[in-house]
Amino acid sequence: MHKLFAVIAREYKEIVKKKSFLVGTLLTPLFMIAIIFLPTLFIDRETKDPIEFTLVDLGSGLISEFKEAFGVTLPDGRPMYIVDYIRSSPEQIDELKAELSLQVDEGTLNFYVIIPEDIIETGYAERYAKKRGSFADIKSIENTISGVVVRERLSQFKVPPEEIMAATRDINLEYKQVGPEGEERGGGNFLTQYLSGIAFVMILFTSIMGYGQHLMRAVMEEKNTRIMEVLVSSLTPFQLMMGKILGLGAAGITQMALWAILGSSVFLFAGSSDFVSGMLANAEALSINFFLSFIAFFILGYFLFATLFALLGSIVSSEKEVQQFVAPITMILVIPIILAMYIMQNPDAPWIVAVSYIPFLTPTMMILRASFTFVPPAEIIIGIVVMIISILLLGAVTARIFRVGILMYGKRPTLPELVKWVKYK
Repeated sequence: MHKLFAVIAREYKEIVKKKSFLVGTLLTPLFMIAIIFLPTLFIDRETKDPIEFTLVDLGSGLISEFKEAFGVTLPDGRPMYIVDYIRSSPEQIDELKAELSLQVDEGTLNFYVIIPEDIIETGYAERYAKKRGSFADIKSIENTISGVVVRERLSQFKVPPEEIMAATRDINLEYKQVGPEGEERGGGNFLTQYLSGIAFVMILFTSIMGYGQHLMRAVMEEKNTRIMEVLVSSLTPFQLMMGKILGLGAAGITQMALWAILGSSVFLFAGSSDFVSGMLANAEALSINFFLSFIAFFILGYFLFATLFALLGSIVSSEKEVQQFVAPITMILVIPIILAMYIMQNPDAPWIVAVSYIPFLTPTMMILRASFTFVPPAEIIIGIVVMIISILLLGAVTARIFRVGILMYGKRPTLPELVKWVKYK
């Protein structure tokens, strides 16, 4: 047994002492946070400088209303909009558009907006620009024009617009999930719940692919450099295989703990953001049973795929062969992410439940389902049992192939040869 612990300690130290471990531990969560949050920060960016454009009115009769609506100021007192108002007619618009489009193309004009004569009836206006521009700026102009048109429509009913706007304001429908025995939890809004579920799956995906590929390459390199011949002279192939799997698993748990600390610090630091607050609220709404299930499927998923990677590492002999096996494993792990939108809407659909019991899909599918709905304890237990049986069966096969494969060099074995290796006693 002490030999097994020696291999575990060796594999653990070899990973943790590397600079790449520290770099990966620091950069991976930052990279994931950037992917999740930066797009929303750019989209929701508040206007800091005045928005300059030209507004062309084709006879709507709302010029004075537009001047008032676009006359607001920024917090520092500067005008929020700098608008050049032009009155025109439908007969002259083609010539005017050609002139304004030339200015846009030359960069002397940011963009121009055309207000048609019948905008109150159609609710349609046009914006001409060389590039899309800021989402926040476009939405601000759209809301301002909409506000003018809506108030004009309301005034035709002889009812004060302020009263109607107050009476027709939107209702915020908060989403709550109901579970067994009346248990409930807040599901948050669509975006935060969806991204929260994806985040948990990505944690599993990143860990399995990162440490699994390292395990496969380590076995292949030690086999090619004949280090394996020295190692198996001191301990059994099974001890060597389990030592590598457990050692890398311990390193993965260490990295996960560091990620949890870093993630908590970032969330606390950025807690003032509405989006971050929504993510935190959604995480807090998840039950303790979910986090226990996540830990269970994370560990079982790692052992299942690590055993598979150890098997593959014992039969490959080159980096090219490694890449051939990594691609299909990646696709298997990505399938639940591709189906995430449908799973979120139908987490208890019969075919989704059935797919959750396919061993190599069970960890990610169960984690994704559990983040979107209450998964019955019986299904969680069945999933765990399926995983344990799969690990034992794959482990038995891998141990038999591993003991022969690590000493074989050159051509990759064929399927019939692998079957023979399994039958060897």
